[in-house]
Amino acid sequence: MKIITRQEMLNIAELPVRDPESELSWRMLRTSGSTLNILVMGCGAAVADNIQRTTMSAIRGLNLYTASDADLDALIFEDTCGQITRKGASNSKITVSLTRTGIPGGIINQGDKVAVGSIEYYFPQDVPFATNQLGPIEVEIESMKAGSASKIKANSTWSWVNNPFDTTITVTNTQESSGGDDLETDESLVKRRTTWWQSRHKGTVKAIESQAVAVPGVSSATVFEDFPVALSVSDRSGFASTGLVNTVKYSLNDVRCAGIPLSINNVTALYISIKINPYYQDGFSIQSVQAKARQILLSSINSYSPGQILRVSEIVQILKGVDGLLLHDKSIEAPGGDIKPQAEQTIRINIEDIQFGAT
Repeated sequence: MKIITRQEMLNIAELPVRDPESELSWRMLRTSGSTLNILVMGCGAAVADNIQRTTMSAIRGLNLYTASDADLDALIFEDTCGQITRKGASNSKITVSLTRTGIPGGIINQGDKVAVGSIEYYFPQDVPFATNQLGPIEVEIESMKAGSASKIKANSTWSWVNNPFDTTITVTNTQESSGGDDLETDESLVKRRTTWWQSRHKGTVKAIESQAVAVPGVSSATVFEDFPVALSVSDRSGFASTGLVNTVKYSLNDVRCAGIPLSINNVTALYISIKINPYYQDGFSIQSVQAKARQILLSSINSYSPGQILRVSEIVQILKGVDGLLLHDKSIEAPGGDIKPQAEQTIRINIEDIQFGAT
């Protein structure tokens, strides 16, 4: 792309100035520092700057690692012939247990709502209670809104948004909700794009894992090549509800091998704790160093896939990226050894479970 030169810009500006009816002087235009000269050159500089910015933005939008937002969406859609698109925010799903002390029969209607605080969930289908049936009845319900703000912790306190036919019906949950992802980030979208070609051969490990991760609400997927072949999927919290598992199951029809059994595990989170006894480098705030260590451990460990082993050596390697933290042979007090979860478990950690020994 050819950018206009200073001389060419003056030549263009001079054309209307040389018009016999023009009140402007072309000599003034050519006089460096004159009002007219400064005005024309300033306008030219603004135009040139806008051209440069627009051009650079267009160039960035054509590169997988510099494009963002809508440019990245369009680039990946075109590159993959529409096979990969950005995952939208997903609703949370949770299995709840319904019990009551009332006697008459009736139905909790499709669309009836319950809530934890201001977070509302609805019943996607009718739930009938026969006369004298007290429960428990287990049913999966879904959040009204998508995104991480819709997630619910285990053993939450529920209330009815609209009263059911029997007001003695109580709602409980022993597990947290699954799904509830926010709009997919550019980083996650690019990661899925970079493994796309590996997944083009149907029936392979990469094909199955890539298709599973493409399901909204699924953040990680791991294939275990036993017989039958097993697939473990989880959301960002390390958990997968029956509803999420069923959604993944239906999505795999185009990539799984015909005639070979493929089971999908209901994954639960395996929560761990870490205790560290490090030294601290002079000149660093101990509280700041500990806070950074907690954040980097939280981010790293909570991205583990189902069945992925957490090794003590990996904890040490993660902590080496924290400025001001000095490790020695006995810095990691807990865990006492490598943690190997089952295929249906995902290692997760809460920030309050990352402890430091006395300084």
